[in-house]
Amino acid sequence: MIHPLSMNQSLSDITEVLVTRRTGELRELFQHSLDTGLLPEFVNSLSIISQGPMRQRWGILRSILFEVLCIADLQGLDRDPVDIINRVGKLEGRPISSSARPFAIELLREQVARYNTFFLDIDALQKSLGAVLVPQIIEARLAEVKHMCRGRVSSSALISTYYGFTFATSAVRQEEWSAGLHSFLGELGILGDDISCTMEYDFDPELVSFSNASDQTAELLKTILVLTGPNSGKRAEAAERLGCIADPRSEYYLRKVAGDQYPWVRLSAIRALTEIALPPSVLTFIHALGDLDSSVRSEAVKGLVAVGPPAVAPLISILSKEPNIDYADTLRAAEVAHPRSLDNLAAALTQRFNITKALAAEALGKIGDDRAVPSLLQLGRGQDEQLRSIALNALNTFGKS
Repeated sequence: MIHPLSMNQSLSDITEVLVTRRTGELRELFQHSLDTGLLPEFVNSLSIISQGPMRQRWGILRSILFEVLCIADLQGLDRDPVDIINRVGKLEGRPISSSARPFAIELLREQVARYNTFFLDIDALQKSLGAVLVPQIIEARLAEVKHMCRGRVSSSALISTYYGFTFATSAVRQEEWSAGLHSFLGELGILGDDISCTMEYDFDPELVSFSNASDQTAELLKTILVLTGPNSGKRAEAAERLGCIADPRSEYYLRKVAGDQYPWVRLSAIRALTEIALPPSVLTFIHALGDLDSSVRSEAVKGLVAVGPPAVAPLISILSKEPNIDYADTLRAAEVAHPRSLDNLAAALTQRFNITKALAAEALGKIGDDRAVPSLLQLGRGQDEQLRSIALNALNTFGKS
């Protein structure tokens, strides 16, 4: 562990702790700085890092500091985590785990009053101290857009609201996507006999102003708008940027475009999800093991390894499964199969499924969880020579081959 007295000389070490996500070690360092009266030095180190080595990867810093503060389930809180660390550290007489959460809830209350309800998960808040804010959040979301929906309304302005943003990012937008925005608001009960408006369809992500959000959150929101836009090249670039930022709040949207029709977009999305490495991405990674593009498949293995133990059980289940792919999927598999090496459609299907099994075994070997050993041993006794070899290689990491 880095000693607090040497923090100013150990910025690279603290940065390494952040990049490698050693949350427990950073929490101990925070607590030690409180116990020894060195909170200002600790906060100063974090501030330097946030403006220097991790300026472009601020999502990593943000998510880890939220974990240090034991408020990881409040990712929708739009405040500088270094400032929260500083202010929580000044609260006397209570440990971090009990003092940070009530303080964060009060900050959330102020945020909702500004109509900034992006990324606030009502279902998750219902299970926490944040449940008291749910009625206020629902009311704020409706009031925000109802206030705007009078007379002539710019669609770019509407997208800056929670409901407008939700609609604009619900799927990859086609050319005439905005025509459905009016219907969407009507279905929500926002537009009706007493409230109506005329839409001006001038939407451009660059024209959308998220003035009630922080600069970082505004950047995240705009990048997600590009991620779900009609241009595949820009979707890929947006995914790459989100991967660099590595903010967990973008994970949901990246999972949606991980099934994009274009392989370069899928690859960028899977790479970004690998950087974020959250358990909800496991099924997306597993699906990508069967992708027709080998680069996407390889990146999916890295993603599963990055997630680690939460990926083990789903991966084990793959090793015992038999092919079950629909007809359309079978035809796509046949199109990319090598006809000289595969005798027929069934062979193409089997080959593709075996690739998925092989990559699952490879990922299990790299994760190194003992729960995988029985399934890998069984695969190593199978009839397929290639799968036997891969299973045995994976078992070598356990010393059980």
